[in-house]
Amino acid sequence: MKRARERLAAKMLIADEYGNTIDKDYKDLTSKELHTLTENLCLRLYLFNYEYPAFVPQVVKAVMEHPNLLRSDKDQMDLYCRMFELDWRGDRSYANK
Repeated sequence: MKRARERLAAKMLIADEYGNTIDKDYKDLTSKELHTLTENLCLRLYLFNYEYPAFVPQVVKAVMEHPNLLRSDKDQMDLYCRMFELDWRGDRSYANK
């Protein structure tokens, strides 16, 4: 499940702020790219009206576990997840390890 989660997170980021295509593996994502992904996820959580598809907690978990994620982005993601009641830590539905 971890590989699928990481692949999904990497594929969510398809272009940078200049429109250049990004096609990288999860392990190769930079702090700047993870920042962009974090910003995009946080700003769109309200769109789901507290009813999140099963992939959203998985993507959040993959982003939060990435070693290149900045502490400020991790704190922001955690704050938005608490604010919009997205429980990415407690997701046990798919043997989440």
